[in-house]
Amino acid sequence: MIGNHAANLERHLKRHHSNEFKTVQQKKKIKLNIRDEATPSTSGSSGSQETLDKYVKSEFLKVKLKKEIVLKACIELITVNGCSFEMLEYSGFKKILNPIVNAIGNHFSVNSENIKLLIPETAVKIVSEISTALEKKVISLKIDIATRLNRSILGINAQLIIGGRINLFTLGMTELKDKHTGIYIKNMVEKVLEKYNIDIQQIYSITTDNGANMISFVNLLGSEIEDEVIEMENENFETRDHFEDGVFFDHNFSFNKLIGIRCAAHTLQLAIKDSIKNADFNEFISDARGLVKKLRIPSLMLKFKDVNTKRPILDCPTRWNSTYNMLKSLLECKDFSSSLAEHNLDYYFADTMYD
Repeated sequence: MIGNHAANLERHLKRHHSNEFKTVQQKKKIKLNIRDEATPSTSGSSGSQETLDKYVKSEFLKVKLKKEIVLKACIELITVNGCSFEMLEYSGFKKILNPIVNAIGNHFSVNSENIKLLIPETAVKIVSEISTALEKKVISLKIDIATRLNRSILGINAQLIIGGRINLFTLGMTELKDKHTGIYIKNMVEKVLEKYNIDIQQIYSITTDNGANMISFVNLLGSEIEDEVIEMENENFETRDHFEDGVFFDHNFSFNKLIGIRCAAHTLQLAIKDSIKNADFNEFISDARGLVKKLRIPSLMLKFKDVNTKRPILDCPTRWNSTYNMLKSLLECKDFSSSLAEHNLDYYFADTMYD
């Protein structure tokens, strides 16, 4: 049905719902006869519209929704779902949101400006909640650095047991602007820990990759913990033990030595790289990578779509499993590549290489 024109609905009923169409026509005739007797000047089209309106009813839904939920949802769109603040001003989003805003009333409004103000306030509350959850608890840290588009981000997670279950909290995603030395990473991590009032003696272990800077960072932080233990022993003060959920942290107790755990996945990746370091394999990978680059040129994109085949993936040396995924994707488009090679030897890849 287009606009408010009833004729479209009538045609639809006639073609696909013959019984309903007959019923509508019968009631339409009755309605027209009554209107003709009462007011002969009334047109048939208006009668048709009124009759069909009985079959097409607008329904209003009652939804229980508080303004706090609306605001939290908008904050989640930006911070969790990665939407831009501009989305809050999109006409389509406003059509969904405005009826809710109007129903809440009391000068309530949602726009990009007030959500920008609410995000820092929400962040402070979350930090406070996490700080309370981690207070005087034994924790393990998981730390990694990711670099994308010339920006390096330090990710810090805290893992602990609460109520017999493992819980994971993201403490921070901090941009690194200096060289990634062990001392610099240590300083950045300590700033984040301070934000959550975490004593470094609460840390039982730290999981990192096998990078020399990460190993240095763990050793530096471990030395700092050992120094604090010596100071505590010299002061010989009394404190109370704290027990909760079977996990305790006693200020008179220390693990003495921080445990540095190497990421198992990264260790396996390094082992695999070492095992395949030979001239023949490197030449094979180089040839495969070269073919993938040729197959990924823009002019071939439509041809891949025509044969319903995905373009092969180009690997990245620092991405785990990416070389395997590249070879697998190249094998999946073997037929397409072979057909191109019949006209252009640049796309030739020996069948024995696919084996």
